[in-house]
Amino acid sequence: METWTTYRLQDFLLFSERVYRRLFEAQNEAWWPLPIIMTIIGLAILAVWLIRSSKTIDTARQMSWGLMIATIVFVAVTFLRSRYAPISPIASVGYWAFLGEAVLLAFVGATAEPVNHRSRARLMVGGSLAAIGLLAYPAIGYSRSRALTGAEWFAFAPDPTMVALLGLFLMAGACRLRLAILMIVPIVWLIFSALTLRVFGDPVSWLLFGAIALAVLGCLLPAQR
Repeated sequence: METWTTYRLQDFLLFSERVYRRLFEAQNEAWWPLPIIMTIIGLAILAVWLIRSSKTIDTARQMSWGLMIATIVFVAVTFLRSRYAPISPIASVGYWAFLGEAVLLAFVGATAEPVNHRSRARLMVGGSLAAIGLLAYPAIGYSRSRALTGAEWFAFAPDPTMVALLGLFLMAGACRLRLAILMIVPIVWLIFSALTLRVFGDPVSWLLFGAIALAVLGCLLPAQR
């Protein structure tokens, strides 16, 4: 028992920060310029949600569910399984968790009831989270590497994808129970990522903790006004 108390969090990581950062560079280089295109698509869907016009709600909902499912599967296959899993056993677990989340999303999307009078508070919280995933992450990555291919992008890296999806979940107007269930996998993954970044001394870990807290707050808000 005393032996276990001598371990620190960094003792469980099998890779260095340099290797970790290189994963994102390799991912972006392999798919460039699709990360920028997917970000533009994500921003367009976010804008449709924020318009709050009844004519656009159904279109936005359908586009959101389809985008969320596609991005989760894509990140799981191209990043978690192909790049991250070889150096991290937890990423292998994350791969299956992401696929399970995609199946759950497909079910929720097919059975969700329309919400025509969405909570303004949830829209604001959800929009903020989506903006962090879509815009803040690429900006942070660029400020560090001075190269767009060195950033983490929505739909190509798990952290910005999960943060943005938490925002879309909130804007979709799901009931609290469904929303809480949908948020389990993203929040658990973001906790793992935040702890990993803490080992590296990366202040972005606090951004993830803040996003998690914001998502939980949004879940507690009413779905309709």
